[in-house]
Amino acid sequence: MADTREELVEMQRAADQAHNRVLELRDQYGPPAQFEWTESQSATYETAWRA
Repeated sequence: MADTREELVEMQRAADQAHNRVLELRDQYGPPAQFEWTESQSATYETAWRA
């Protein structure tokens, strides 16, 4: 649990950055249900999603 407001803000910032990365990859690769991604693309997306 975060001890200070600054830690909470930093955690939210990190979550926002991770979310934006997932959206960027989805835009770059196309929707996974419409396009077959390479193994590398899938691994990159999954890593970003887990972050």
